[in-house]
Amino acid sequence: MNTFPCKPKINFIVGPHRSGTTYLQTLLASMPNVGSAPETHFFCRILPYLEELQSEKKRAIDFSDIKNAIIKIMFLGEDRVDFWDKASKAFDKGGYRNLFTCLLHEMALKYKSSINVLLEKTPRHLFHMNKITGFFPDAKFIILVRDPRSIAVSFFKFLPALNQRERYGYLLKEIRHLKQSFSLIKQYQLNSSDRVKIIRYEDLIEETDGVLKELCVFLDVDFDFSYKNNFYKVASNIILSGDIHKEQNTQQKKVFNLRPWKDLLSFKEKYLLAILLQDVLVHFKYIPSHRFRKVLIKILERPIEKWSNTIPVYKFPSHSISNSLIDKYIAFSPSTIK
Repeated sequence: MNTFPCKPKINFIVGPHRSGTTYLQTLLASMPNVGSAPETHFFCRILPYLEELQSEKKRAIDFSDIKNAIIKIMFLGEDRVDFWDKASKAFDKGGYRNLFTCLLHEMALKYKSSINVLLEKTPRHLFHMNKITGFFPDAKFIILVRDPRSIAVSFFKFLPALNQRERYGYLLKEIRHLKQSFSLIKQYQLNSSDRVKIIRYEDLIEETDGVLKELCVFLDVDFDFSYKNNFYKVASNIILSGDIHKEQNTQQKKVFNLRPWKDLLSFKEKYLLAILLQDVLVHFKYIPSHRFRKVLIKILERPIEKWSNTIPVYKFPSHSISNSLIDKYIAFSPSTIK
C-alpha cells in the first residue's frame, strides 16, 4: 500500500565503494526536478538491524526504534530530520516503502522545491537490488564501476601508517571485496536488463556531458547545462558535515587523477593486484587481453593465493566505543573512527 501523497519515480545509484558514486549522485541531482539525500543505508543496514532487533527483543518494532536507527546509521548520530511526525504517519500508512519515500523526498526538499524523480545512492545497495525491486518494482539502477586498482588505494590517505604486511593485508581485503562486487555486476551486465545501466567512472570524468545526457535519457529526466551552477548547493545537502572522505565531492574538479594506484603502489603491490584482479581488469577494459599474460597469470595465481592466505586480514580502526547491536550496522568511515 502506497499512500504517500507525492509519487516521484525512485531510482538508485550503486556500485563498489569509492567508485565515484557521490560525485555522480551530485551531478544528476543538480538536474531540474531531480532530488536526492545523503546515503540512507536503508536496505543494507537499517532494515537488517531492525529485523535483528525485533528477533532479539521478541517484540514488534515501534517508530522510536526506526527513528533511532535512522539517526545513528544514516546520520552518524546527528539528528538532521525535522519531519519525524510526517515520517511516522508515512510509516503507519504504508510501511517501510512509504517511510523510505518520505525520507528521501523531505531531505531533497531542503534544497529543491520541485521534484519528479528521487535518486538514492548507497554503494552497498548493489548487494540488495533484488530486495529493493521488491519494494519498488519500477526502480532503475545505475551501477558505477571504476578501475579496481584505484578503488583499492582510495582509503590509504585516511588510514594510519601501515607496515608492509599490513598493506598486503589491507589490499587483499580489498581484492576479495572487489571480486565479489564485480562478479555481481557482471551478472547484471549479462542479464541485459533495461532497468540497469552500467557506467565507468573514467568515462564519466572524460566525457561528463555525454555520459550525463545518456543517463538522463535512461532516467527519463531533462538534461540541463545549468547543472554546473547547482553543483555546490546540491553537494552541501547530500554530503554529511564532517564526512571527510567525501569533502572533495563538494566541488567540481578541473583535473582528476584517474590512475592514483600508479603512484601509491609498489611494483610488487601492482603485480599482486594485476594477477588477482586480472579477470575484472580485462572484462571492464582496464587492461587489454593478451594470451601470454593469461598463461603467465594462470601459472602464478595459485601460489600467490596460497601465500595470501598466510597474511592476516587488515582490520579497520574501531569506530565505536560500545558493543551494542546497532554499532555493528554503522558503516566504516574515516569520519566515524575514534
